[in-house]
Amino acid sequence: MSSESSKRILAERTAENFIGRSSEIERLMRRSTLSEGLLLATPPGAGASELLKQTFDRLFFEKAGSVPFYFELRRRDLTASNAARRFVHEFIVQAVAFRRRDPGIILISPGLSELSELAAPEDGHWIDRLVDYIRSDAPTDDERSFVRNCLTAPARAAARRGFDLLGS
Repeated sequence: MSSESSKRILAERTAENFIGRSSEIERLMRRSTLSEGLLLATPPGAGASELLKQTFDRLFFEKAGSVPFYFELRRRDLTASNAARRFVHEFIVQAVAFRRRDPGIILISPGLSELSELAAPEDGHWIDRLVDYIRSDAPTDDERSFVRNCLTAPARAAARRGFDLLGS
């Protein structure tokens, strides 16, 4: 493992201290190049979130092309619209960070205006459209449509941008 891949972005433990899961991480790494999904079902407390965070960190540093994306629901989201808005924001943050190869962008979690400025020029169009959309008052018109549009943002961005996307 390279020293770069042992750095943490989302993982709560260093890779060296996350033991006994190397075969699962390798399997997830191999699966990252496939377009089909993978269901990871474990009981609460079994370490699935940390496994996914460890895999995200490795993909971020070791893979080229595919944009890794990690999102978890939080109790404080309270509504589907809040969770959907945060989903799009985190997607843009992680995509911009990956495309610029700058994990610091994830760590500082910049606001929407700053993200538009940080984005690589070739990504500006689709990012600006997503930023405009989540700033709009769309949830008051049709919350279900708003949530659906937010959750499909990674797939729509991949179609517009032509980059591979993981975790969508």
